[in-house]
Amino acid sequence: MYKAQGAEADPLKRLQDVYEMQDMVYEQMPYILLDYEDNRVAWSSKWTDFVESPRGELTFLSRQSLLGARRTG
Repeated sequence: MYKAQGAEADPLKRLQDVYEMQDMVYEQMPYILLDYEDNRVAWSSKWTDFVESPRGELTFLSRQSLLGARRTG
């Protein structure tokens, strides 16, 4: 497919071929899970304003969750 798209004269047909190759790579992209993060979370109604991050509520990558937290009442 790569060679065929390189020889294609019609730019729209070539672009279609490139998109098809990108879809193939996306669909067949293998991955190996190397680690399961050991994550424990506990909640208390005495604290509020924790900032959620994509890696979990409390993560060593961001102190923002702890800096924004405050006691209620």
